[in-house]
Amino acid sequence: MENYTENSHYTPKVGNLILNRLLSYKEKEVPQDFGILINSENIESHLAKIRQDREIWAKHHSDEVKLVKEIKQKFDASLK
Repeated sequence: MENYTENSHYTPKVGNLILNRLLSYKEKEVPQDFGILINSENIESHLAKIRQDREIWAKHHSDEVKLVKEIKQKFDASLK
């Protein structure tokens, strides 16, 4: 959790990296693999890659997937 102050807010350092990437500012300070510009030409291939990476991750982390599914089932049951 070095990049987040808590689960939904990133640190000022990450915010600066985002702004630098978006504004092409201080480009040498931004890691090459930080952020991908999404546009109408690459959105579908990018989404396909995310889905593929997610499937690979799930195959290698079946215990975590099982745990999340169990938590979801309990949550869904609590709503009824």
